[in-house]
Order: sequence, then structure tokens, then C-alpha cells
Amino acid sequence: MTKLFSDNLKYPESLDKKGIGGKVIVLYEVDTFGNTRNAKIVQSVCKELDDEAVRLIYLLKKWKPATLHGKKIKYYNRQPFTFLPDTQHKRSRKVKNTSTRS
Repeated sequence: MTKLFSDNLKYPESLDKKGIGGKVIVLYEVDTFGNTRNAKIVQSVCKELDDEAVRLIYLLKKWKPATLHGKKIKYYNRQPFTFLPDTQHKRSRKVKNTSTRS
């Protein structure tokens, strides 16, 4: 997931120049077909970074659906993103996957 996010990140240039970054947390649903749906921001930095985090979440394709007693069910996942502008962190990628899931 980290590679997918880093390879597809579009850090807003205006925020990068101003040194604006921070942690955005997205809550999203994985339906019974394994599709990512209904992404919502639960911790915000600013609209531009929030929108980018949601866009990255929707790049995730086909999860294995959760099951309960042998039946597929929808479930919710929380994905944190730490956005680091170049002015704060010269040598790192601009998004850090801080999830405990790989």
C-alpha cells in the first residue's frame, strides 16, 4: 500500500511551498465485493490534503471481503496519512503510511 500511495501522490504545490503538512485520517468501507466505498475524513489538515488522501484511498482495488460465520460482510478500515512537505523533510517521500496494516 505504501508504494501505491507514494507512487501516486499529487502533493498540492501551493501547500508544499508554504510548508503545510500534517496527519489526515480516512475512514472507509470495504463492501461484500471487496470494493472501497464511502471514504470520510475523520481527522483533517486542510481541504486539499483531505481530498488527496481520499483520492489515494479510492485507488485501492479489490480487497478480500471480511466474513462472519462464513458470510461476507462489509467492514470499515481507518487509514492514516502523514503528509510531509519538502520544506520539512527533504529526503523522505511526501506521504507516510502510518497504518499498522501492510
